[in-house]
Amino acid sequence: MKIPEGKTLYPLSDAQKMLRWSEFFTIEPIKVKEINILGFYVKTPENPNSDVNEEAEALEKALNHVIRCNDSLRTRIIKTFKGLRQYISDYNYQHIERINVNGECGFEDFIKNISKHKVGWFDDSLIYAKILIMSPHQCAMILRIHHTIFDGYSIRLMFEQLKDAYNCYISGTEPKLPDKEYSITDYFKTLDKYRVSKQRKADIKYWYKAYNNQRNYSFPAGRRSEKGDCSSVENIIDHHLYQRIIALARDFNCSLQSYMMTMAALTTYALTGKDNFCIYSLTHGRQNLNAKKTIGCMQNTVPTFYDFNANEPVSKIVSDSYMEFLEALSHGRLSMSVQTLLSYKEPLKNWLNFNHAWMLFSSMEFGELFESSTDLRLGLLPLLNLPSQFYVSMLETPKSHITFKLTYQTRKFTKTQAELILSTYVELCKLVADNPNLTPNQLKIRLNNDGATSKKLSKRKIR
Repeated sequence: MKIPEGKTLYPLSDAQKMLRWSEFFTIEPIKVKEINILGFYVKTPENPNSDVNEEAEALEKALNHVIRCNDSLRTRIIKTFKGLRQYISDYNYQHIERINVNGECGFEDFIKNISKHKVGWFDDSLIYAKILIMSPHQCAMILRIHHTIFDGYSIRLMFEQLKDAYNCYISGTEPKLPDKEYSITDYFKTLDKYRVSKQRKADIKYWYKAYNNQRNYSFPAGRRSEKGDCSSVENIIDHHLYQRIIALARDFNCSLQSYMMTMAALTTYALTGKDNFCIYSLTHGRQNLNAKKTIGCMQNTVPTFYDFNANEPVSKIVSDSYMEFLEALSHGRLSMSVQTLLSYKEPLKNWLNFNHAWMLFSSMEFGELFESSTDLRLGLLPLLNLPSQFYVSMLETPKSHITFKLTYQTRKFTKTQAELILSTYVELCKLVADNPNLTPNQLKIRLNNDGATSKKLSKRKIR
């Protein structure tokens, strides 16, 4: 392909390369491409005094403003004789098609068929956008953005910019351009320095040892399904329990994410009896303040290994796990594409198709954004394909509650099993909050002896 004149070409980042490879090592290449498209929507409140045409115009202008201010959203991928390369295209105003739908029902029907609207690596734009006219007084904008230019951390950044720009346009004013441009190219430069650093060598050494020197390592959920059809269930840590958990995490001097991941590990032990495995967490991959304000694809996955003594108090396990979590994060810049090459000892011993990333745990910091009723509302489009058995998203609404969403492979687990796994997790959190000095063995006994859950637990075998 002809290189655009005057444009600087950049190689794919480590995060982008991993996304690319994920589309090849699968028996469902068409479905797996859905993993590499992140989808969400913004919806205006229904207001009898509003004009839907004005709202639609404001949404269109707001999206264009965000694209103009964030060069990652103007990225283009091309094929060259040296492989895939990317460049930042010039800003051009995008007109967004408006589609009439029948209220909330029409909106939901459109969402159900959203996967037919593809976004490919080499498209002229890596953003699919449509505005749905739901009524004379309400509309929504659907966005599907290719993962190669956008990650989960970027959702909040983009939504806040969209909302601010929309409010300006709807009030008849022009939003200001940012004082400082946060460019994805700065991340490319930082990554180049890391690739030749001593830190990268230390990270390789750390992960080689972590993957290949585990005592009695296990894959708690067994083989994954090669077919990634998925669904999800939700449960809530209510305000009272949430406050107790916050207090415990503070007492143990650990982060909320690490605490909740350790509760997931203890739940795994209660259900399977396995005491040595890892849980992968998703990190935003941003190493400095400027990067944390930059929309783009920088995420990485970081394994935390859990190898605990089931007769030690949970309080000690939580504290020890946090230290392991911090150690893993300190080496968390190494690309998962490199880590995967270091991790094949256990899968080879177990006849392959055993994925260390059997569970992905993601802590997202925008739970409160889903609950606005007087402003633009944010909603995520559902996942349609999942390469691992489980994906847990933890959505914290500060000072209020935590919503947990468990996405699971439907070819491997039933909805009833998923609901029971998630409810066991909440029950275990309650038991630990009441007595953090219980041991994992005592927790397991308590859960099995609970009259309200003993019948359910007899069916809670992860197959």
